[in-house]
Amino acid sequence: GNLLSSNQSTLDDKPLIESQGIDNLADVIALGEWTPILNPDPTPGGPLTVSGAPTDTAEIFVRFKNLENKEVELKKSNVVLSPVGVYWQFTANTNLQIELSNLFDGTGALVAEHADKFAPDNSQGFTDTNATLGQYVHNFKNKTETKRTWTTGGGYLKKTTIYNETTTVQGLKKYWDIGLRADHDIQLRFERNPGTPQILIESVGDLIIAGDIKADPSSNVFLNPGDANSTLPAGKIGGAIRFEVSESPLTLYACHCTSCQQQTSSAFGLSMLVPRDGFTYLQGEVAVFEIPTTGKSKKLGHFCGDCGTRIAHDTAGRPALSLKAGTLDERAKLQPVGHIWVKSAQGWMIFDRDALIYEAAPDDGYFALMQRYADQEYA
Repeated sequence: GNLLSSNQSTLDDKPLIESQGIDNLADVIALGEWTPILNPDPTPGGPLTVSGAPTDTAEIFVRFKNLENKEVELKKSNVVLSPVGVYWQFTANTNLQIELSNLFDGTGALVAEHADKFAPDNSQGFTDTNATLGQYVHNFKNKTETKRTWTTGGGYLKKTTIYNETTTVQGLKKYWDIGLRADHDIQLRFERNPGTPQILIESVGDLIIAGDIKADPSSNVFLNPGDANSTLPAGKIGGAIRFEVSESPLTLYACHCTSCQQQTSSAFGLSMLVPRDGFTYLQGEVAVFEIPTTGKSKKLGHFCGDCGTRIAHDTAGRPALSLKAGTLDERAKLQPVGHIWVKSAQGWMIFDRDALIYEAAPDDGYFALMQRYADQEYA
């Protein structure tokens, strides 16, 4: 038959950036799969040559490719439902890239190679994969395909049209190889879901730009917006426990719920959402206890076992921790962008007219609070 229509859309885009540690042209060329381009001769009127790989005079190069990806990147607190109905929570601190079906043997038990990275989780009840929540069924392969067929017309000597529809949801690895010629370390970042397109260029040394930086007219370009230092060394009072935040915080807000008021013995708690992968304990033993919740997700509280200082809250399945911002060494510039659970706020509280205000918990996944914080950081 004839193809009636076809469309492609992105359901979820989770960019990953990492350094390949390549510092010489030969290894760059060896990557291969370069698209041929015209290279003008530096001499006026000189000949044009065709080359796919970057030359020794290139200041920047970019290469892109898609690869089918059946593997899932498991992160700490993600949960996998086994073939025999057991929920296993991933407990390792290092992410695991694996095709989920390879986690289990023929009996449905965890294979010995990865058994020490999981613990049973009886609090779960999901039956379908939800990657956003970190919930996976064992047969999920980052690719699903559903089909349906229907007919129109028909009857005696009448035309019958048969329609076949196939819907494919497929995971892809998107590779952007980006190279810059520089005399100092350079940091490149992809900003996810920015309200305004942003280009952030950071360097630990002198930053010299030759030529134009071309971008969308509505975008912003930032040079060394964070002084090339996104690490926030921090520690509780007394210094028995030290930690660092090595990735940019997602947002900072004040919570006025009754639990935060009781925990802090004050009017509100100051919470900073930080990526789980960008939070590391450097020193001391952290005590952990389970916080009772009304939902199915397990919520853990981290605190100092010596003095009881609350450090962070960690909810299973979420990509970020809620860090108690008062434990940071540098607190003078902390400015919350919003307030949540204000229906239980103290009557004498006065809120900034520009702050985001929520009567209870945000219903947008904290997206507006994260966007406001990003706008404030790079303003």
